[in-house]
Amino acid sequence: ILRALVQAPFWVSITLNLIRIHHGRSAGLDGRMALLFACTICLTSAAYLRAVLDFRLPLLVTIYDWLAYMTVAIAAWLSFLAAPCPRRREQLCLAVLGGLTLYLLVNLALYAAGVRHAEPLYFKEFPASTLGLLGVRTSAALFPMAAGVNAFGAVGGAALAMSGGVLLAGMSGRWRVVLAIAGMILGLVTLLWTDARLSLLAAALVLGLMAAAGTRRALALRWMPLLPV
Repeated sequence: ILRALVQAPFWVSITLNLIRIHHGRSAGLDGRMALLFACTICLTSAAYLRAVLDFRLPLLVTIYDWLAYMTVAIAAWLSFLAAPCPRRREQLCLAVLGGLTLYLLVNLALYAAGVRHAEPLYFKEFPASTLGLLGVRTSAALFPMAAGVNAFGAVGGAALAMSGGVLLAGMSGRWRVVLAIAGMILGLVTLLWTDARLSLLAAALVLGLMAAAGTRRALALRWMPLLPV
């Protein structure tokens, strides 16, 4: 019951934003980003289904986790769509980037202070092979507040790609540049330390696409990594 109550504010947000969109008090729907969001929902749903079939996870628990994810994702997406102007959308996205950067910073600070993850997972003893290629010999880290290496890698990859997009788009404002640089550094450090190679590759691919597309396209694509987050 308590877990269901936690979802209540998100359903309130969904309802209010649907009303705003219905009455036309929003900046409108971007069809391309809506398509990307729909693909993300489909891929995530397929991942939950695979978890049930391959890992024999309890069906009801998995359905609840899927609904919880969808509730948060849809609430966030509708908040973005219901923004009254593009500038408000940008402010919301920068707020998310700031949250990701702060989350990475807190985890790094806790790990440096000696706080370790409570769950003894086997890969904590594995070497960080990506850092090993750079001549740094250390074990892969599982940060204190991480849900897992893959989940934490997704956050680091999103922060790295979004921050790079902000810099490639040439956004003005000192605090935006500082936030983007901090996000890039923290994202790269956490990706290397957790040895999340797939997330690092995905972030590099997104940055490459934005760089190849040029400044104008980068301005449109820089928030694309928000979708899986």
